[in-house]
Amino acid sequence: HFFSWHECSDLLRPLLMQEFAVNGAEHLVLADCLLRSAMQHFEFADTLQREVREAGLTFCDAHAPFGAHEDLDNPRPEERPMMIERLKLVLKIVRDFGIKTCTIHVGNVPFREYPLECYDNCILQSLEELLPTAEACGVIIAIENIWFPTNTPEKLISILDHFRSPFLGICYDSGHANLMAKGKEFPVSAARDGWDGWADAIPWDNRVLEKLLP
Repeated sequence: HFFSWHECSDLLRPLLMQEFAVNGAEHLVLADCLLRSAMQHFEFADTLQREVREAGLTFCDAHAPFGAHEDLDNPRPEERPMMIERLKLVLKIVRDFGIKTCTIHVGNVPFREYPLECYDNCILQSLEELLPTAEACGVIIAIENIWFPTNTPEKLISILDHFRSPFLGICYDSGHANLMAKGKEFPVSAARDGWDGWADAIPWDNRVLEKLLP
């Protein structure tokens, strides 16, 4: 289960974990907000591991913090070194939890003054720096389909082909895929906003899973 812990207090969090367990859950995702807290407070990771253990649950995978300044394709040269260091720290925290996969967004296209090619190059440069850390930690980086020109199935597959690393894989997001398949049926949709200004026609796609499945 991927749960949003953003507004959950330290008092409520272990109670919610126990409620998940009582209702049949076995595994949780180490979500982006939990990793943010683990980066902020050294002792938080130990507290979190105790809480999930006492609830009879495990963390089965992880999702890194994300956003324009934290994604792999951040094109701003003054921000990139810190972004890379933060993601290296995320991978080390994920390793310490005994988790084997961590989803990291390649990113969207938030800064319109940069061309699409720049975003694509930044993704490759970021992974060049991060994959040695991922390998050292034994953690697979999973890049995720969303609904922007930077994260189509074709783009993700080309990134995998570029590296051919056992420590780089795919996180398939069925909700995002559904938006790319069904967004054309609505005059307002996230995919329309995401592709605005980048292409004459949006490449609506109802075969995302089929393309990514291999």
